[in-house]
Amino acid sequence: MPKIDRAKLFRQMGYTSLFEYVTKSLKLSESVAYGLITVIRKSSEIPELKLAIEQGDLSLSRAKVMTSVITKANASLLI
Repeated sequence: MPKIDRAKLFRQMGYTSLFEYVTKSLKLSESVAYGLITVIRKSSEIPELKLAIEQGDLSLSRAKVMTSVITKANASLLI
């Protein structure tokens, strides 16, 4: 789980949830915020996903689609 999520740092900034922080502070749309949070959380579980995004091998939109099916067992196959 990402540090800001795990430590609930968004609460120290006056937000009740990570989603509220992302939509209000970062001014992202609800759909983009949901997708980003989903990918971030899955990336902390599956480091290969994060690496593929960072290296430009996988777009955020494609990663979002993969979050519902990717596991540690099938990560290398899907990525």
